[in-house]
Amino acid sequence: MSKVTVITGNGKGKTTSALGLAMQAAAAGKRVYLGQFMKQGDYSEIAMLKSAFPEIFIEQYSGAMVINREVRDDDKAHAQEGMAQAAAAVSSNDYDLIVLDEINIVLFLEFVTLQQVKNLIESRGSADLVLTGRYAAPEIIEMADDAYEMQEVKHYFAEGVGARKGIEM
Repeated sequence: MSKVTVITGNGKGKTTSALGLAMQAAAAGKRVYLGQFMKQGDYSEIAMLKSAFPEIFIEQYSGAMVINREVRDDDKAHAQEGMAQAAAAVSSNDYDLIVLDEINIVLFLEFVTLQQVKNLIESRGSADLVLTGRYAAPEIIEMADDAYEMQEVKHYFAEGVGARKGIEM
């Protein structure tokens, strides 16, 4: 029986936790899909996965993280394109594990609808589904079999230290 896992909260480690699940599944011979909303480029985590786990299918949907900047007109369009790619992965039945990184943020920002995310969950077939990102909707948490909240206690970002290559990116 497939499961839905939500990893949310303001603390670090949501994507890292999901990638750990993806690596574990791939190492066990499972077929894994990773779709990333709002992330583009050569993040260290993606370079590592491509190197160590080439069997994990990775798509970074167009767009960029909406942190410390105004929302642009094309952000919603990029999220909708990503949602179409995610829906295609879910409906393909080609994967045992599907990770949709930062989907909770694009839902929170209303770039995608609650119904679209619910449809993904309901149509997942036999695939396990992992949904990451801050601000998970209560309705999505309710639909999940497992839900985790990463809690920030203290972080050096508050002191003005930016993301560091190999640590946060």
